[in-house]
Amino acid sequence: MTCTTCVRGLDRWVAIAAVAWTCAASSSASIPSRDNPSEPPSSSQPAAPTEGDAKLFDGIKAVTRPSRDAIMGFSASTRVMELLVAGGQPVTKGQLLIRGDDAEDAIVVKLQELRSATDLPVQKAKKAAELAKLEYERYKEAQAKGSASPTEVDRARVSYEAAEIDVGQADITQQQEVVQVDRLKARVDKLRIVAPFNGVVDQISVDVGQSVSESDKIVRVVNVDPLWIDVPVPTGKTLDLAPDARCWVLLDLPGQTGVRQGKVIEVSAVADAASGTRRVRVALPNPTKTVAGVTAYVRFTEPTEAWSKRVADAGASQ
Repeated sequence: MTCTTCVRGLDRWVAIAAVAWTCAASSSASIPSRDNPSEPPSSSQPAAPTEGDAKLFDGIKAVTRPSRDAIMGFSASTRVMELLVAGGQPVTKGQLLIRGDDAEDAIVVKLQELRSATDLPVQKAKKAAELAKLEYERYKEAQAKGSASPTEVDRARVSYEAAEIDVGQADITQQQEVVQVDRLKARVDKLRIVAPFNGVVDQISVDVGQSVSESDKIVRVVNVDPLWIDVPVPTGKTLDLAPDARCWVLLDLPGQTGVRQGKVIEVSAVADAASGTRRVRVALPNPTKTVAGVTAYVRFTEPTEAWSKRVADAGASQ
């Protein structure tokens, strides 16, 4: 009786284990294997070019970078008073980005502008010269009548000539006052950072109230249209390259499966003997503002077959 019960219990556990194994097998079958490239996991983001694509494209590997890149700081020690932009914000040439403590210098500029705006010192010098001239003429008339000595006439003449010199000196001083305005404005400019070109603020490394010195680099502005690519081309393949020559670029970015066209803008005059290469700078139009600093594959002969079709469709893939 006891043995029959044990056998029945064992059969029950065997059945339960069989059911569990069947469920597990069904669940694992629904998960795609990573070793099977024909069943890739689903993804909402387009894939980047594969290593096979890069090999078939037969381009030279390089890295994109901004065509213009300025890392700036103040030209004098100051305290940050105002941040007018943020990272990632487009800016235009001459736009004020960061303002230092320029209040005192700005007031000095206003005072100097008042001095330069008036020509009263010049007018006063001219009036003094007119008076000296009048006295000199009167002394000459008096000398003709015998009522003034030669010494008095000479003294009046010299005073008149000195007054004329004073007019010229006053005019030069007035011009210096105008130039002084520009000098003081340059001092204010040292406490303000403006965009040197049209571009995008990449990074700001200070905050309002922070004290900085003239050696601190606090803001970076870049321009990524066009992108630049410095390509290490084997020296033998550069002998026929010249500025404005066409090239074709494949970017290693998700969704960037099209081939873009660029042009050569610079060919280095010196080759690197160690690597047997020569630097060729390529400009790649980038109206869609694709990020800089990514791997690119560049070739200087026109792609054929399937790659030529990708050139035609490059605008869609960008």
